[in-house]
Amino acid sequence: MRKIIIIGFGLVLLISGCTTTADTSPSHTPTAAALPLLPTETPLPSSTPLPTATLEPSTALTATVWTTDPYVSIMTYHQFAANHAERSKALKVRFEDFEIQLNRMYDAGFSLISLDDWMSGNMVVPEGRRPLVFTMDDLYFNNQLRLDENGEPRPDTGIGILWEFYQEHPDFGFSCALFPNLGNKLFADPSKDTWEMELAEAIVWGMDHDLMPYNHFYTHPQLDISEPGAILWEAEKNDIYLRELITMAGREDLIPELDNILALTYGVWPRGNGINVMLSYTNPEGEPVRGVMEIGPISVVGNQPPVYAPDYDPMMILRHTASPSSIDYLIEHAEDYPRAQACDLGMVPDRLLGDAEGLGQFVLETATTNGCADGVYVVNEMLFRIDMGSVEVLVGSR
Repeated sequence: MRKIIIIGFGLVLLISGCTTTADTSPSHTPTAAALPLLPTETPLPSSTPLPTATLEPSTALTATVWTTDPYVSIMTYHQFAANHAERSKALKVRFEDFEIQLNRMYDAGFSLISLDDWMSGNMVVPEGRRPLVFTMDDLYFNNQLRLDENGEPRPDTGIGILWEFYQEHPDFGFSCALFPNLGNKLFADPSKDTWEMELAEAIVWGMDHDLMPYNHFYTHPQLDISEPGAILWEAEKNDIYLRELITMAGREDLIPELDNILALTYGVWPRGNGINVMLSYTNPEGEPVRGVMEIGPISVVGNQPPVYAPDYDPMMILRHTASPSSIDYLIEHAEDYPRAQACDLGMVPDRLLGDAEGLGQFVLETATTNGCADGVYVVNEMLFRIDMGSVEVLVGSR
């Protein structure tokens, strides 16, 4: 008798033994089907990558939220005086007093936004801060803006003090709309051959740092007694010379950033046809007048409404002379100005960034999900009002 023992891997061991009778059974050979199969190799993975999900381009955005309409004060400075001056006046503030004013405004929660942003509805300040706009008239006296040998604002100028304050308090911001009249004064030391280039470099530095120059007429004329033709000449001459100075400094690339905003000299309007001539003025780039700046005491004229308000009129934007009493009034009434809140919108699909309707619906859904407050939302330079589960587009893209 023979025993067949399968050891494994197809090996067979035959064991023979004696029997008392003859073995008449036929011999048995295992078939291939009866033997275990040898393991086969695992196929190599295909070199063709598996399809992956396509991620939609998106941008992280946080909305600035105003739970009440963000009215703003526009404070206008003129000249500055050394500390040995007897006292600050409406049109000339001592350096020391200016520093004190900046600290008081900062402590009251104010932060600067640019005139351009406010007029565009892009009312963004850090969370918890209140909006405030600075302007400065009659540039460029020595005490307003001059640069030192390193190309930085000198500390014995108003802009220099504001610049230093901004370095220490970056959440206060650094911005000021400048309204120069370039034809009735000479910048810095007129006995120096370099005075005009110094002026050009100061203007360029300002434009690079959110100090935008606009138009205060060339010789600061009294518009109410000026002929219409003279008003037109004053506006044109101021704009042309400003562009010549920018070109002199080799920064023609900045000219497209200039805008057509006029500030009334002495706060007085022209008479008769002079009004139409002034409002019809187009700058050298052919842009129409975007706004006209008036001026008056803060306690009388009050504050400026946001751009979407029915009583907003870009041709009658009221500013306040930054006299000591005006600053006192601003601080005493700080609670009249809302503090900005924030709403994290997460990743917003890029396809919505230029679509006011689509972006507004996204803001509504996300704000509701995140439990953000109702109010005016500033998102990607657009304004939306979220109220009781509905959304209204107040200002679309610029």
